[in-house]
Amino acid sequence: MPCLFCVVDMHAITQDAGYGHAAELTQSTREVTAAYIAEMCVNYFGAGFVRNARFNCKYIASTFANDEITTHGVVTERTPTATGVRLKVDVWATNQAGEKTTVGFVEAEVLA
Repeated sequence: MPCLFCVVDMHAITQDAGYGHAAELTQSTREVTAAYIAEMCVNYFGAGFVRNARFNCKYIASTFANDEITTHGVVTERTPTATGVRLKVDVWATNQAGEKTTVGFVEAEVLA
């Protein structure tokens, strides 16, 4: 049975008043969304996320300046290893309307 492992605080994406290119802004906010998911994983896995982890995400909807992003994750697989357990986690981010904007998965080892 999957278990919800972490939901981090919402992040508000802000825009510098001098920034003028909407397409570039959308791209940069997508990257920021992936960074929020990575932050959630570092908070959960610790050093295991930096050491021999796999991070894969796909942007499925636009993210804009001033959107509030919330990140989520569910552990879907546990594989015992010689030094601990390797977890596979489905991850996603939602905007303030609850719409998914980024989806993916993470695999990392948690040492015993």
